[in-house]
Amino acid sequence: MKKIFNFNTIVLGGAITAWIVPMFVSFFMIDPVTMEYLPNETVFKITMILSSAVVAFLFFRKIKSRGILQVQVPHTFLLVNVLLDILFLMGALGMPVIEWTTTVLPMYIVVFYGGYLYFGK
Repeated sequence: MKKIFNFNTIVLGGAITAWIVPMFVSFFMIDPVTMEYLPNETVFKITMILSSAVVAFLFFRKIKSRGILQVQVPHTFLLVNVLLDILFLMGALGMPVIEWTTTVLPMYIVVFYGGYLYFGK
């Protein structure tokens, strides 16, 4: 029987999950009427960072235990999340590029490459 989930589909699925989970959580932390953060912006950003970090941590731990952690994993995570952000966060939701590059991009770099370096020992 042919394997359905090869390395590339597993990594792609993990990268998409690392984007979807924080996005899903964020919908519960924004007031749809006023578009204000609930309870405030600091708690919102901390929650986004933690949710993304937890998903990445669990994924990196799982592929490390399978012995398939490779250098392209954080690159794929970064690329997929940036492309999804361009389409949805900046495109559909209208987040300014400057705000994204100063808040979201550094978080992606620290979480994805930090997770790789932590588990790549």
